Amino acid sequence: MTGFSKFSFLRRVRLHDGDCGAVARALHHAVKSSSLYQADLGMVSRSTNERKVMSKKAFFRRVATTAVTALGFSALAIISSPVASAAANSFSLSTVNSSLTVVGSGTSGRSLGAIRVTVLNGDGDAANLAEGESLTISLVSSGLPAATTGFTPATTDYTFEEVTNRVLLSPDTGQVIETTKRTDGVANDKTGNCVDSTDTDMTVGDYCFAIKYNASNVAMDKGQYTFQIRLSDGSVTYQSSTVKFKWVSDSADSGAVITVATAGALVVGSTFINSAANYASDYAKATLRDADGGRIVTTDTTSISSVEPNLVVTSEETDAAGTTSTIHTSSATAGWSSSDTGTAFDHGSATTNYANDGVYGLNLAQAVVAHDATLTPATIRVRYGLANATATIAVRSAATANAASSTITVTGDGLYNSTAADTVTAFNAETALTWNAPLTTTSVTIKVRAKDQTTAQQNTPLTFTVTWSGNATGAVTPVSGVTGRQTVTTNSSGDASITITQTSPLQGSQAIVAVSGFSEGTFGNQTIIWKAPELTTLTPEVTAFKAEIGASNSVRILARDQFANPMSGVIMQPSFTSTSATYGSAATNAARATIASGSDGYATFTWTGAATAEADDVDAVSFTSTYGGVSSKSSGTITVTYGTVPVVATLTGYYNTDQSTAAGGTWTDLFSTTPIGAVDPLDLQTTLNYSLPVVVSGSSATDSQVKLRVRALTSAGAAATGVPVTVTASAGGHFTDSCTGAAGRVVTTKTCYPNTTGYIYINTIGTGTSATYTFTSGAVSASQTIYYETASGNARFVTLTGDASAVVATVTDRFGNPVSGIAVQISTSAGTLGGGQKTASYNTVTDGTVTVSVEADGAATVTAYATTANDHTSLAGYVGAVSVDSSLAAGVRTATLGVTGTGNAAKNAAEAASDAALEAIDAANAATDAANLAAEAADAATVAAEEARDAADSATAAVEALASEVATLMAALKAQITTLANTGAKIAKKVKA
Repeated sequence: MTGFSKFSFLRRVRLHDGDCGAVARALHHAVKSSSLYQADLGMVSRSTNERKVMSKKAFFRRVATTAVTALGFSALAIISSPVASAAANSFSLSTVNSSLTVVGSGTSGRSLGAIRVTVLNGDGDAANLAEGESLTISLVSSGLPAATTGFTPATTDYTFEEVTNRVLLSPDTGQVIETTKRTDGVANDKTGNCVDSTDTDMTVGDYCFAIKYNASNVAMDKGQYTFQIRLSDGSVTYQSSTVKFKWVSDSADSGAVITVATAGALVVGSTFINSAANYASDYAKATLRDADGGRIVTTDTTSISSVEPNLVVTSEETDAAGTTSTIHTSSATAGWSSSDTGTAFDHGSATTNYANDGVYGLNLAQAVVAHDATLTPATIRVRYGLANATATIAVRSAATANAASSTITVTGDGLYNSTAADTVTAFNAETALTWNAPLTTTSVTIKVRAKDQTTAQQNTPLTFTVTWSGNATGAVTPVSGVTGRQTVTTNSSGDASITITQTSPLQGSQAIVAVSGFSEGTFGNQTIIWKAPELTTLTPEVTAFKAEIGASNSVRILARDQFANPMSGVIMQPSFTSTSATYGSAATNAARATIASGSDGYATFTWTGAATAEADDVDAVSFTSTYGGVSSKSSGTITVTYGTVPVVATLTGYYNTDQSTAAGGTWTDLFSTTPIGAVDPLDLQTTLNYSLPVVVSGSSATDSQVKLRVRALTSAGAAATGVPVTVTASAGGHFTDSCTGAAGRVVTTKTCYPNTTGYIYINTIGTGTSATYTFTSGAVSASQTIYYETASGNARFVTLTGDASAVVATVTDRFGNPVSGIAVQISTSAGTLGGGQKTASYNTVTDGTVTVSVEADGAATVTAYATTANDHTSLAGYVGAVSVDSSLAAGVRTATLGVTGTGNAAKNAAEAASDAALEAIDAANAATDAANLAAEAADAATVAAEEARDAADSATAAVEALASEVATLMAALKAQITTLANTGAKIAKKVKA
């Protein structure tokens, strides 16, 4: 080095002209950008604002001249290329926040770390250097740290070389450290040939500068240096940026900053691993940065894992007493994965996992077994150097639920499934069902009750994943896939649920809900499809009956949509088979008038059977419709057999309070004049949605569902098959729209035709306090009465009626039935209640009422309040948390009534008389007091007169005594005057003498 000027080229790298081959490589690679230059991390194809500005000013930069910056640079590296390509415009840096810190002692002859520079053209795309263009990295005096005792930093402390791998720092053997141009054809002769670990296709426009130290390691632990990087074309500089660099021997001096982030939960007994499959909802990650927000690497560049610092990670938990215990401690080799390599998940999507970017995936293996799930959350602690950071993560018990024993409930307005018509019924969790949802339904709730073989499992984590498809709008929750995945812990009842929403449902939009977390078995996916109503089924009310020859016959056809709702206005075409007794020509048959369904969904077709028919001749009629543009829908065939119609002689009824009883089951209970439930009334079912088809399920002998069986026989004891029997329910009773006792909407009247054995089956459902079900055929009938009761918990509405003399508070259930024994607090704003209080509590009597009077003068407001919430607090369309008929009004817990009180006349009159008497007594007392005062005044006057007379006498005596005294004094004065006069005379005489 001796003898060379300060511009010696031994400390610089010039790469230019033929050094670069015209090799096309994949664009849009992942580049870690310097925030100073607005280059997107991993997406150099995006034009940032600064790039766009640069592009607009490219011409002016190319003609502008700048000072020659190479002068004065004692440590200088230059890369240039003669290959024609898109003109360089700017560059981005791989070094996060333009800062790099290297930890550890160096190995002689090896570089410490590298900075990758990605050259960009005017469009912001990666581009190789063109003829005359160059990249220069240098250390200038202005970038040196402050001097310390015994050390003076110099521009010779660091030098640079080009490398082909930013992590492994493999030297580019094709470079020549001299002023001459590189020669084409040498080893590794590529334009832009620096890769990032295993990302071998990320080379276009990429150039890496390795930072080397001198043999004496004098710059280690001596402070922060600042390097300057410039992109130039001759004397024109397109961009100049700086990079901070620090080399320390120990991690404690690295200025490390750690942030920890978590999502999801640790499950006792399982392994917690970051992976592409669950990165959005379950992860533990730590980000390591230096004091300037830049990267920290080690000096061990022998592998892509060793260059990353090793973090120490622990998992901790705190008990109820506040004592913290360390459950697990590890480094890269145990339990936790502190390495940040291509083989470990590096927290990103499956296609954006970057190794060596300072973001660590933390994986916990069997140490989770030691955690106590009742002490959630656990603490994950990460250390490096002096940095110590934590984050919490939930700990859940291991799964104990069995899918086959668990149940699923799907609820939402108007939902329908042909298998599960009653959306309140819980089905086996393994059952996969598809539900139709109206376009007006914006939310659906899926609830799972987790059980082992028999017992509900509390604190069991179940994970719900929703996959949206079809025409689902963006306004859905949760979002689709793993990003929106939710893990819900079961409550004390073993229940976990989520509600999915779609604010503006569109035809054909679909959500599939999957649930995981069972120890045994697999949850059956629930599919919800939003649809506009369309004609789905045409169902005959009866499929076969008998009729007299030439009789007028009527049949009804029910049109329903995919939600099993009746559809009105559906046009149907009736047609007979060619073998029917009343079939005419094909043209005549086709020309039969169409029929239309009414508001109840039924259409009625009436015709007169052929008079020429013979016994056992039949008419077979069916119906088709393409209403609403759907494909043709067909009903089943209705068969009418002509001949002598049997006459029903007897109707024998049976019942079974177990509504699940099959036709061939036990039917020993005959209809009786004693009502069913006369001793123990059956329980009303307030959580059923009576506006939907009600499925016949369960085997309860105490609920309001009772199955009735009636057999119609002729006088000969034969089955009266095909003879109409009318079934009716009185007020408070309903039954499903089926003559076989199957699921269906509730009705109060229906015509049924006994089957081949003469039986009719009806599934009854009560909504009142009692109902009578009657079966009638001609003059024969059979009936059965059922008593019902409503539980106190069904109390939903409070009302007030009446006037001040009798204010009536009434408590009823959702059906309007009175509820007794309900505590109601009643108060009045003015006056008092009949008992003399302003507020009092009462219990409703048998008819659900409480009656009070109000004693007030004038207007008063009476308030009634149900002390216990019961069903009073349920929202509209809900009974508790169960979604039922949307038309059901919200519960009412408080009611008010304005009344006008007249007061108590007798009491008021007595009080007035008493007041008058008291006032008379007061007046008499006042008069007496006045008389006494007058007498006292007279006595006082007499005494005063006597005292005045005595005073006068005294005064007269005094005057007389004074007069006598004055006379005496006057006499004495006169004597003195006479004596004085005589004395004066004597004196005068003497004077004269």
